[in-house]
Amino acid sequence: MWFSSQPFGSGYTVLDKKIKEIENNYDFIIIDNAPALGSFMYNSIIATDYTVVVVEGSTFSAKGLRVVIDLLENFKETTNNDLVGIVINKMNNYIVRKDTAKWFREEYNTKDGKLIFDTSISQLVVIEEAAAFQQSIFEYTSKNEGTNPKAKEEFEAFTDELLDRLNFKP
Repeated sequence: MWFSSQPFGSGYTVLDKKIKEIENNYDFIIIDNAPALGSFMYNSIIATDYTVVVVEGSTFSAKGLRVVIDLLENFKETTNNDLVGIVINKMNNYIVRKDTAKWFREEYNTKDGKLIFDTSISQLVVIEEAAAFQQSIFEYTSKNEGTNPKAKEEFEAFTDELLDRLNFKP
């Protein structure tokens, strides 16, 4: 509400100003937005150099993904934000999810570019448990013996793929 009460446009640069104050202290600053269009997402797009879109591996996500990609294209004229790619989230063994993921890859991986990351993130209870305890998947799996290592492995693979796309060599 505070963002929207600011004079037109000024509320959309609040995060950008705050990040500029601290950006030299970090290699990366990652902002995780809720899946909703609005002031927080606009602030994030303006304040950042890159965007990774997380899309659920479901049929309902296809329309929303197109809206987000169009939004990023519109912002491209006034920001330096580049779409790095799209990661498919909450994958499982249901045929519908597999078919949707295949469609995403066919639709967004073209001869001109590959938007969909090779790595997708499975729908696993361990991810929800880590979130409930406000821990990263890495912290949670290291502290809880016997948890499914698949989520940690997928997040590591995604991180490697993302860093590769950004040409970041640690």
